[in-house]
Amino acid sequence: MVEKVVSRVWRPFTPSASAPAVRVLSAEGAFLTLEDGRRVLDATSSWWVQSHGHAHPYVAAAVARQASSLCQTLFADFTHRPAEELAERLTAMTGMHRAFFSDDGSTAVEVALKIALLHAALVRPEARRVAALEGAYHGDAFGAMSVSARSEFSRPFERLLFDVDFLPFHDPVPAMETLFSRGQTAAVIIEPLVQGTAGMRFYPPQILSDMVRTARKHDVTVIFDEVMTGFGRTGKMFACQWIDEKPDLICLSKALTAGVVPMGLTLANERMFEPFSAGETLWHGHSYTGNAVACAAALASLDLFEQPETWRQIQALVDAQAAGKSVLTAAGAQNVRSCGVILAFEVETDGPQGYFNEIKHKIKSYSLHRGLAVRPLGNTVYLFPPYCTPLDDLRRSHEILAEGLTNAWRQI
Repeated sequence: MVEKVVSRVWRPFTPSASAPAVRVLSAEGAFLTLEDGRRVLDATSSWWVQSHGHAHPYVAAAVARQASSLCQTLFADFTHRPAEELAERLTAMTGMHRAFFSDDGSTAVEVALKIALLHAALVRPEARRVAALEGAYHGDAFGAMSVSARSEFSRPFERLLFDVDFLPFHDPVPAMETLFSRGQTAAVIIEPLVQGTAGMRFYPPQILSDMVRTARKHDVTVIFDEVMTGFGRTGKMFACQWIDEKPDLICLSKALTAGVVPMGLTLANERMFEPFSAGETLWHGHSYTGNAVACAAALASLDLFEQPETWRQIQALVDAQAAGKSVLTAAGAQNVRSCGVILAFEVETDGPQGYFNEIKHKIKSYSLHRGLAVRPLGNTVYLFPPYCTPLDDLRRSHEILAEGLTNAWRQI
């Protein structure tokens, strides 16, 4: 049995503050080393933040150099080269115009919503509503919760959230056409190609393209939440690169800093920035805005993405995940699917389908004892590996999950 510990730490998304956890001693590459010395594959990229792997020497060296010269400064009055270079590189890569720094994915979404709504108040005051897709999840701050699907995550705060028009996940464009024609929608926020927390729900680029075109037709601001899909997850650097149409705002975090330190970014196109360049102020900020160490980590990560070997490895993982679908289908997995480096499937089980199905506990325990760290979304299981994951270990992950399916997760 893997040793579990209880501490005074209040952990996220955990029913009890005293619930036991497995202590990690260290991590390197795609593997976590537990306190008992066992190495397990980090098959969730540590909640989708790892890209190039734990303790990557190039990223670590960049962080150390920056920490020895400048860690943080008051970003409202000062600036520094790491933030300026990061903004330049990311706006050039995405076709955006400006970058607003924040702390994490939720705050990147909060910033995007504020920009979109303030922009509408200045140029289309009759448009005050926001639309999102059914099943959306955009974070846990109040604005981010408002544009996320109502669930157990947000129910205690529901009366405090602002109203949002939710569009059907399947075939959303006709509903968008009807809603947007009323002229009251200021913005629509979309998880491009992949809805993560909703159960790794994938949809094709054509639908994404149609949604953006429909919004453009009615002058509705388009926000892409690329907190999860950014930095190679879908097989391209950003999910927005699968289509010709571009959003007005892009939210980034998670793999932005290669999983080393927290940071969020909201990228805005010139249309969104124009009213602010004329003198309007965005009254929003964070104490750690533009943190120089986080910027150094992000810049080092971008350097690695410029290496051809990184993209060869990403493509190899894409191919391996696609090949793994047949292994899991043969073992009885349901709705096996892949998008980029992400593979997902459902386990047929009793009880409510979705995030709160209790089968997730058996799957986690079974997999951990076989050397695989996963965190199922209820009865939806997924593999979301760091890019340095050895292909043999990824294939072994498919086999471990297939064995678990065959044995109905009984060997705990």
